[in-house]
Amino acid sequence: MAKGQNNLRDTTFETYPVLLTNYLQTHCIPVPELHTNDFTGFIKARQKLLLERISRITGHAIPTASAVEEGDDIPANIAHDSGLELIEVD
Repeated sequence: MAKGQNNLRDTTFETYPVLLTNYLQTHCIPVPELHTNDFTGFIKARQKLLLERISRITGHAIPTASAVEEGDDIPANIAHDSGLELIEVD
């Protein structure tokens, strides 16, 4: 077993929740939302955690839906990358 990894054979009833929580957090799983059975909150929290990690790793800001207000124009490159279709208005 690699150094720093927990051996499940040494896990006790008392230490298992901590081990499981740590494992879930390494996969960007929001544990409080998971425990409260809040699916919508879980998805939103996980999306935020994943986007933060991607942004940190790539060094680029990730545009979010909340960054664009209703009626604002979306730059063509973002619309294209998002699979959105641009509609030309006369």
